Amino acid sequence: MERPVIGIMGNTYMTQPGMFDSMERAYQNSYYVNAVMKNGGVPVILPASAVMEQTEIMGICDGILFPGGRMTPSYYREDPHPAIQVYKPEIDEALMRAGRYALEHKSPCWASAKETSCSTCSWGLLVSGPFP
Repeated sequence: MERPVIGIMGNTYMTQPGMFDSMERAYQNSYYVNAVMKNGGVPVILPASAVMEQTEIMGICDGILFPGGRMTPSYYREDPHPAIQVYKPEIDEALMRAGRYALEHKSPCWASAKETSCSTCSWGLLVSGPFP
């Protein structure tokens, strides 16, 4: 039996200037990668830019894992909280696109708090948090 390929939605960060120019990098925490491998899957990180430009990349996956984070408040018709200074609407849009793809293709999904919120937005629901 082949091991399932599990797409893990990626995130981005800017490197600090130093030996090389500062640049944006796509990544995901090793916790998620290790969890997929520990449970017999083959982890593949899905960069947000690839999901936005090449939706078919998700077709190689047997399931999609949506890791946690903060959702951009505008999706909930809310203003940003002043204590949280960084939101990534481009990541959230890719997550919602992946959620719609998974829904349309009946792909198995695993989600944490942010992506549960993302799912409600991609399905056209409006909910309010915070959630316990």
